[in-house]
This record gives sequence, structure tokens and C-alpha cells, in this order.
Amino acid sequence: MSKSVVKHMQEMLTPTGLDNLSARYVGHDRPLTQAKIKAFRELYEILIEQDKAKDEEYILCAATWFDDGKKYKHQPKNVETGIVLCGFGHHAAFQQIGGLVGDRQKLGIHEKEQGFITSQNRFVGRAEASIIAYKAGQIHTEIKELHSEDLRA
Repeated sequence: MSKSVVKHMQEMLTPTGLDNLSARYVGHDRPLTQAKIKAFRELYEILIEQDKAKDEEYILCAATWFDDGKKYKHQPKNVETGIVLCGFGHHAAFQQIGGLVGDRQKLGIHEKEQGFITSQNRFVGRAEASIIAYKAGQIHTEIKELHSEDLRA
């Protein structure tokens, strides 16, 4: 939702704004009732909560970081070298890397860390992911390390 829409709704839902809105409806077939004003206020609160939620970081998917020391484009913003592969679970990354290169160990492609990709395009380890997931309401119990199965519980 654009900031101008939010600002307009904030102004409209002040007591003065609602009086002005009510005055506009005087003489109409359907006057602005207290029930409609309440509904406007409730809608506004829902929209504000949704707008806040957009900014909150949350876990998108499981990811494994393979580091061969090379730089690649389009990686999470905090990954300088190597490649991050993602999937429903961490096992997906190993299937992907196995399909891309035969023997990754011989090619110098080593697993650096298992973690997660966030909504802000960051790779995070299991410990930080558990904090993010808990704050975002994706898990309901604080845990030390997040596993992909925890997001499906």
C-alpha cells in the first residue's frame, strides 16, 4: 500500500476526517452510520498491520551454501563467494548440486553452511533463522537452531 494511501486513510479516520466524511454523505440514500465508520476503522487497522508485515523479515526456504571461492551473480546479498542452492528442504540442494556437477569434492566445491534464505534476500544460519522464524510467527516455540521440518510443523 502506498504511503499516500496510508496517509489519506489516517487523515480520513481522525474524528475530524470522519465528521467531514459523514457530512459528505448527508442527503445520500445511505448515510454513513457508526457501523460503517467502525468498519472503516477496522479495515484501516488491517491494512496497517499488513503494511507492517511486509517489512518484517521472514524465512522463505531452506538453503545450502557451497563455496568454491568464485564470485557468482544473483546470490543472496551477504554471500560474496560460492553459490547458494535452495529448496523445500536442505536435501534439495544436495540433489541440485549433484545434478549440476558430478563429483563436487574433486572440483573444490565444498558445503560451507546449511541455512535459510530470508524475505530480504539474506542467507542466514540455523541459529539466526530460528530467531527470525519465531519473530515472524512461522514457529511458535523458541528453538536454538531451525530445521526445514520446523517450518512444516
